[in-house]
Amino acid sequence: EGSLRCFGYTEWEHRVEEIDAFKFRGTAGSFIARKERRPHGHAYWYAYTWGSEGRRKTYLGRPAELTLARLEAMVRKLHKGE
Repeated sequence: EGSLRCFGYTEWEHRVEEIDAFKFRGTAGSFIARKERRPHGHAYWYAYTWGSEGRRKTYLGRPAELTLARLEAMVRKLHKGE
């Protein structure tokens, strides 16, 4: 429902627990992040992007690990070589 912008880590940390997906636009590109739950109940985040090679996926981490620096590193990883 619409777009949400989080300006500080305090707001982001709380919000990431409540949402299931978001789009990240970094300096090197963008990706869609999706929360995936395992049978034991823990949530993990994965980043997805699509290009000429098809879908690319990479592990982002647990909710507490989703820092701006990590998101920027993962967008570079996904878009490397394009």
